[in-house]
Amino acid sequence: MWNFKLKRFFEMEPPQPTQNPPTTNTTDVFKWLPILKTFILVAGSTLCFIIAYFGGSVSVYLPFISETGATGAAMCVFSMTLYLGAMIGMMIIAYRYLIVTEQISLRNHRLHQINYTSSIFGLVSMVGLVGVAAVPMSTILWLHLFFASIHFFFALVYVILQSFVNYCIPGGHNVWSKLRISLCVFMMVCSILFLLTNAKLLMTKPSVVIFFPLSHFKWKKANQHPPALKNPDDPFFTITLASCLFEWMLYATYLGSICSFYFDFRNYELLYGVVPRSPSTTAAVAAYTANAETVDLAIEV
Repeated sequence: MWNFKLKRFFEMEPPQPTQNPPTTNTTDVFKWLPILKTFILVAGSTLCFIIAYFGGSVSVYLPFISETGATGAAMCVFSMTLYLGAMIGMMIIAYRYLIVTEQISLRNHRLHQINYTSSIFGLVSMVGLVGVAAVPMSTILWLHLFFASIHFFFALVYVILQSFVNYCIPGGHNVWSKLRISLCVFMMVCSILFLLTNAKLLMTKPSVVIFFPLSHFKWKKANQHPPALKNPDDPFFTITLASCLFEWMLYATYLGSICSFYFDFRNYELLYGVVPRSPSTTAAVAAYTANAETVDLAIEV
């Protein structure tokens, strides 16, 4: 019986390729990406502030976001946090694009175009975030400001367009869609207030805002300590603190909008698998599988 099985194994003809569909798998792990991104950025920002405060880089009064990761060990944590946030953010944008494409009616070409365009804007914003991480504000200030502006602007546009698309798709008039629209309005208000307070600071002398090179130079001429170490005795302390607060509120609202994607992601699963590139590959895989099964049968006998 043993010899018969071995002879049958060596003399068998290669099986013909089958027409069975490729094996696919599903996963729902992507639904946690928005929460993971929010957790990483919140935890990283908090840790940067703690390290910078105890290291003497910032005062206890609320600094700008970039000031918390400008020097020392906080700069390393700041860069790593933003790198991880950008990587996860790109995955969120790609997955969100697939889900919205599935939700939109095939006849609504305009919504498809808006969804595609907003996804491009979202990816550009993540490139800006990588630039912010690669160029801390203590290195090349103007380049850091350039990347920060790209990130903030395109991230705001991405969230607004996605909220609009979500509101227009069938079944989009739900509580989460209305919440996203409210968050977008709040983000725009924070952006305007942030720009207005900075504009007022730029028209004063000296200015204490760090987000513009001109005001940064004015501060260095009028003060002996850096802007991150501001205190209530400094000129225009209140309006500077308000500007910092509006920036933090703006980014917190953005993270809230991203985090709300979880409630859409949890209703979908990602389907993935592999497909042979040519019929010869299919035949080789089928022959290998059949031969392996014959060897197992012969050994058992």
